[in-house]
Amino acid sequence: MEETLSKEVPKVLVETWISLARNNECNEEVRIKALRSLANSLGSVKEIAAYMKRHNIK
Repeated sequence: MEETLSKEVPKVLVETWISLARNNECNEEVRIKALRSLANSLGSVKEIAAYMKRHNIK
């Protein structure tokens, strides 16, 4: 029997992107890439917020 893999983005990856996007010490290019990765993986700002709420990410 095959395992069904979750199609949801791993929480640790989302936390990393959020951390990079919020870090003012990071290069602007890094912060923009992190924001694009969030949007490409999760969708709209509303969907990102829902994911953060669902996984208790602050």
